[in-house]
Amino acid sequence: MIFNRLRPGRARLRRVRLIAFDLDGVFTDGGVWFGPGGGEWKRLGYRDLDGYFALRRAGWRTAVITGEKGELPERFLARLNPDHARQGCKAKLAALDEMLLAEGITREQVAYVGDSTHDLEVLRAVGLGIAPADAHPRARAAARWVLGHRGGYDAVGELAEAFLKVAPGGQA
Repeated sequence: MIFNRLRPGRARLRRVRLIAFDLDGVFTDGGVWFGPGGGEWKRLGYRDLDGYFALRRAGWRTAVITGEKGELPERFLARLNPDHARQGCKAKLAALDEMLLAEGITREQVAYVGDSTHDLEVLRAVGLGIAPADAHPRARAAARWVLGHRGGYDAVGELAEAFLKVAPGGQA
């Protein structure tokens, strides 16, 4: 199976009105560090944050749907301030459909970035399923676009660069 899929064409990128993300394995490397006092730590890369905020400034609507729940996801969501957010979510496609209803758009107008088997249903249902280079093999197979960068290491930045080149302002 070939996982090294190239960036989609300009027309497909231009159709996107909402870019939705999983959190762990996309913005982070999917790992967790346990501190000596029992705390958990995760890393966010600034190139990913820069890319994400460039998309927001250019007019794209964003969503984060994560299965994780707790202090760390809350802090990440507060930092990202997406238009829509769900944490502790096990039914990701149902959550996305609620967001789409609020936005007045269809699944075909959504790009979703996910890295795990928990993301398969959404990756297959949206107009543009995207996976980081180090995503689970089934997530890479379900995605239409496999990024060249790993989750937490400029995957979101790479995605943002492609979107910003073809449709500044998020409009066709």
